[in-house]
Amino acid sequence: AGGKAMSSSILSSSASYFGTGINFLREDHWESDYELSLHLHNYYAEAEYCNGNFSQVRKVTKTVIEKSRTFQDQLRANLVLMKTFNADNKLYAAMGIGIQVLNSLGKD
Repeated sequence: AGGKAMSSSILSSSASYFGTGINFLREDHWESDYELSLHLHNYYAEAEYCNGNFSQVRKVTKTVIEKSRTFQDQLRANLVLMKTFNADNKLYAAMGIGIQVLNSLGKD
């Protein structure tokens, strides 16, 4: 439902659907339902970005980055976070994340 709402540009509903989905996850969801947790949190961050709820985006992407198992799993959250900082006119913060990502890509 959340994905359809995003593609239909009903972003407020989309964020609500993803938030509800996150609330229904088990307490240990990052261990027991990792892929679902990752997808729900990433979609929720993107929906909140589109809604202009930047403080919520920062909170959710922080969680994703902390709980991610791999660098690749962090990329989507980092992209949304960079876009958020850019939209919020925090260009140095956006560039800092971009540089961190590029540096990490060079290490592999």
